[in-house]
Amino acid sequence: MAGLAAKAGDPAAAYRSLRDALPARERWRFYSPQGLTVREAVRDFARLHNRLVQEFGIRGVPALHDSFVGTTPKAGRNDPYPCGSGKKHKKCCGR
Repeated sequence: MAGLAAKAGDPAAAYRSLRDALPARERWRFYSPQGLTVREAVRDFARLHNRLVQEFGIRGVPALHDSFVGTTPKAGRNDPYPCGSGKKHKKCCGR
């Protein structure tokens, strides 16, 4: 959403989208119709965020690095899978 708003010439809407998305980063799921990897999507998010913070002269907001999202926890064989299906790993994506 933020990337589309930035391309459409509305940097304020782009920054609001990024700012609102940051607190929920533990629940982010990545679906990439453009073939981006998760690392590339996070890198693009961080670069756009940093550019907009600098463009607007916002103080007190730290720059984001590519590693700000962290890694997805590894699901055990009998643990609920983090994809959100509610199924156990062996019944969902573990097949």
